Amino acid sequence: MGAEASHETLRAVLAQRPPCKVLDAACGQGALAKFLHERGWDVHCADIFPELFRFDGIPVTKANLNRALPFENGAFDVVVCANAMHRLFNPAGAVAEFFRILRPGGRLYLNVNNYASIETRLRFLLYGSLDHRGACEEGVNPAGDPEGDVRNRLLYPQLAQYLEAAGFQTLRMLTAPPLLRHRWLGPLAGLVWLLAHLVSAGVRERNKLDMTNARPILFGGYYFLVEAARP
Repeated sequence: MGAEASHETLRAVLAQRPPCKVLDAACGQGALAKFLHERGWDVHCADIFPELFRFDGIPVTKANLNRALPFENGAFDVVVCANAMHRLFNPAGAVAEFFRILRPGGRLYLNVNNYASIETRLRFLLYGSLDHRGACEEGVNPAGDPEGDVRNRLLYPQLAQYLEAAGFQTLRMLTAPPLLRHRWLGPLAGLVWLLAHLVSAGVRERNKLDMTNARPILFGGYYFLVEAARP
């Protein structure tokens, strides 16, 4: 899980909810779990590396999000997965498991790396790569756990398909606070948004273009937040 600043929008949204039973899936060192615990939530954590968890008084379970989770059906009111979906080789399976362990009416919050912002699209145009630092993070780190140290570019159309297949209803998307340079690129993002409307409606629907070019992604910062409900 990323640093606290990487899930600022997520924390703001959760702070507005009444406390309930929540699973912090891929909890990392526990920054988000601590935030919720201090606000009265019944926090449970899961991570493939539970030994990294830093805070006492919060139960943490060893769990591999690529596989079946060790929790009962309908065990949680809320499931939160912050900045971890791109580190799974089976994100579709993880989304299906999140659906299973949520009660009917429960909420799923996914804080996801934004690989389709205007800044990232421009970077790809200039560098021919999503990673401008010269080191490709795609695939499995050969020095790490092959199921716990994966890097995949999970794009919104894929995520939307996984949510739909699992049975979730997507309620809204929110952006991480954009930086000044994201705002400077706003006019270019607007041009991309206009050009996308030259594509046929069928192609736009199949590729989720209207959502991929919506403000939280195209005009947004490094992350975006998806809130989905289990009917």
